[in-house]
Amino acid sequence: WPAPEVLVYGVIASTIGAALTSLISGSRLLAAIANDKVLPILNTFAVKPGEEPQKALLCVGMICACAICVGELNAVAPILTMFFLMCYTCVNLSCVLLHL
Repeated sequence: WPAPEVLVYGVIASTIGAALTSLISGSRLLAAIANDKVLPILNTFAVKPGEEPQKALLCVGMICACAICVGELNAVAPILTMFFLMCYTCVNLSCVLLHL
């Protein structure tokens, strides 16, 4: 114990869970930024309170599918890093602009 198969299945389950969490939280964050109306280009992703951000989920899903289609982790990693940095930059920019 632990058998190698248990470890492999655990890593696979953990990876799928993290991927789904990032997919859902990314789309909700995109919708939240759009709802604040800070960046007018994102207004198409705005949703009413209590609704699911379907357009944002589709956009984030397409971005993820494009990253998967590349198939090279070393090519995707810098792009993914920039997306996370831009995501946090937009959140910080939204907070700054709302407090001004």
